[in-house]
Amino acid sequence: MPRTPRCKCVDCERIFDSNQVREVGAGLLRLFLAARLSKRIHCDDIICQKCRAQFLKWQQKMEGDFDNYDYVNGFAIEPMNNDDNSVMNIDVDNDWSIDSNGNAEVQSNSISIPVFRCSKSHQSCVFWDDKDSSSSKVLSQIQRTMIFLKCDVVVVPGSRCCKDHLCEDELTIKSFDHIRVSKADRWKIDSNEFQMFVADIRAMLFKQKTFDFDDQTCFSDEGYQSIVGLTKEQFDHLVKTVSSMRNSHVRSVRVALAVFLAKLRLALSNRILAVLFHLDNKRVVSHIISQVRKALMKEFVPYHLNLQHINRQTAIEEHQTAIATILYTNKPNQLCVVADGTYIFIQKSSNNLLQRKSYSMH
Repeated sequence: MPRTPRCKCVDCERIFDSNQVREVGAGLLRLFLAARLSKRIHCDDIICQKCRAQFLKWQQKMEGDFDNYDYVNGFAIEPMNNDDNSVMNIDVDNDWSIDSNGNAEVQSNSISIPVFRCSKSHQSCVFWDDKDSSSSKVLSQIQRTMIFLKCDVVVVPGSRCCKDHLCEDELTIKSFDHIRVSKADRWKIDSNEFQMFVADIRAMLFKQKTFDFDDQTCFSDEGYQSIVGLTKEQFDHLVKTVSSMRNSHVRSVRVALAVFLAKLRLALSNRILAVLFHLDNKRVVSHIISQVRKALMKEFVPYHLNLQHINRQTAIEEHQTAIATILYTNKPNQLCVVADGTYIFIQKSSNNLLQRKSYSMH
């Protein structure tokens, strides 16, 4: 019968079975043993549970003074070689705790994943090197998870983001293009953190909609122009213009305005718009369009499209071109109005006899 291989503890040099093997690793334990034994300790050296318990007792007495060698704000970061870019090596590990009798016990499993991370500094923005912490905001767990999913970059808890990359406390879609990658490391995550990570992903997936205009990071400027015919900045300005409208349990003001503009630009049926914007039925869409039309006629048209929104001198100075002034005016300070009727709709007569005897554009 073959003998079970036995291992030797690097600290006490005691021999024990291979099923009790635990490697020293590249963290604080390696530094502790090297200082204690005055010799070089390798990451793959073996340590027994008794010696590890002594290390954990010492670590508790230090009250976290040396945790920056092993943990960075909840993330265990270990150096990663550049050769690991092609293959992801995941190390499964156990977390240990000390009971009242001083015995080390296994708590939960953890994994170590090679990742890229941002800077550990809490005084600068993760998107650019801005040291003004007074105008910055601490990123939430959901926001850090979103950055990891979109950019494959780990952001440690406590990291900050300046106000230029936020819109109503949400990250802007352009901000993800400016993420600052500090270096390649290893991200050590335990079972509890992994459960929170999966829960955040599920929450974001359930929240995701086809046309979610409430989420200001859902579309780029090109997406806004394709759907509503306006840039994101112009759309936000128009939302602020219709101040008489209020959010309801059916739709928000942003969604209502997006439905109205999408109807004008895309000429889709109310039934299709109801599907795209996750509304109940086409009658809800019809009611929303009517509400937005009344609000725009009251608060937007008189100040931007009607003749009363501009005076004669402003029209001459800001809207009349030099070519129109030369071709169509013969007096100084004369206003030129060009009425272009190319696209005026002409109703087609239902009288076929009149159609044949008169000019028709159809």
